[in-house]
Amino acid sequence: IIGPSGCGKSSLMERLAGIGDWNNGEIWINGRKLRDTGDELARQRVFVVQNAAEALHVDMTIREELTAAHRMHAAACDEDTATDEAAIKKFQLDGEEFKTKIIGKYSGGEKRRAALARALALKPALLLLDEPTAGLDPDREQDVMNWLKDISGAKGSGRSGCTVLCVTHVLANIKLFDKVLVFASNGRLAFYGTPEEALVRFKDAYPEGNGKDPGPINSFADIFPILSRAGNIRKSVVEGGRVVAEPTEDEFPKARERTSFGRCIGGYFKCLWSSFKNTSRSRRLFDFLLLPALLALVIRFVCNDYAKLDPGRTRTGSEPFVLPFCSCLAVFWLGLVSSVRDIVGERYPRRCLDRGEGVPLAPYLTSRYLWRLATVGVQTTVFSLAMIVAIR
Repeated sequence: IIGPSGCGKSSLMERLAGIGDWNNGEIWINGRKLRDTGDELARQRVFVVQNAAEALHVDMTIREELTAAHRMHAAACDEDTATDEAAIKKFQLDGEEFKTKIIGKYSGGEKRRAALARALALKPALLLLDEPTAGLDPDREQDVMNWLKDISGAKGSGRSGCTVLCVTHVLANIKLFDKVLVFASNGRLAFYGTPEEALVRFKDAYPEGNGKDPGPINSFADIFPILSRAGNIRKSVVEGGRVVAEPTEDEFPKARERTSFGRCIGGYFKCLWSSFKNTSRSRRLFDFLLLPALLALVIRFVCNDYAKLDPGRTRTGSEPFVLPFCSCLAVFWLGLVSSVRDIVGERYPRRCLDRGEGVPLAPYLTSRYLWRLATVGVQTTVFSLAMIVAIR
């Protein structure tokens, strides 16, 4: 999929990945509406977004990332350590330093390769890629394109594999693909067909050239000035491509077996534990020890002996409940502060991708609830012990 910036390429990929909704039209896949496939299609697709960091858990190593991905996206029978290691090796993430290095410390190119390794390990039937080679060196860029050709079974690779939809600005590699979808700047379809047909159509329709560079149209780079003038796309180009864009009714590919509820929660817990483990020691000490203890001491001394604060005050029967009430309020505040901080720091794009790849919402919410329950339980215990010591 190619076209000028802002023509809707990424928006199309997001809709195909189940992210967001649309107002008009329908998306059909093998004769079925995307809206009607539920999570059947979701469990067959993987989406590699433009910003690779959004698709990864940055507090995990690459092997932990792949293990968690299997737990959340596939049943135990689908997990394949050999495939994981092959994916890690293929994208040159098998060095000694990557065994303990978390993804958050990777360079931009390494994060991109990690996202592609994750996609390969999940063995999808439909692979959606938005600028997969952005940030890669030219030699690795070529390696990625050859890998896409290999897993898709395209053009004489000798194997059949997944369907690959790829948004790219790397025009030199377009001939590796079976079909090319060309968008004009206003989002309209300019051409759909084989790369060879596209060049022929544009060359025949614009014998005078693209109006910007002298000479005939000989490459895909030559057609971009034409695409920027969306109103001037000639009818022969558009109609020539649309003849090829007939919907097919091939057999719907078999989805990965649905992962169990407990296994999915285990994958989320692994992500949460990795995030906790990589939090600084001083932050953990403050959250779980200093903050509850300090709060207990403050409440104890603020609520201590009201008679000393106001000797003329009439004592009431509710006074003994002031300290327990303030203590309960403090525990509620501890949980609220921790939860709000986690919610604010939650990476919404990552959750969107999980849902787009068939991970249900219930395990996600359950894992968050149980995790917060455990952490607030520890804080409450420390708070209660500190309160007891302060009272005595």
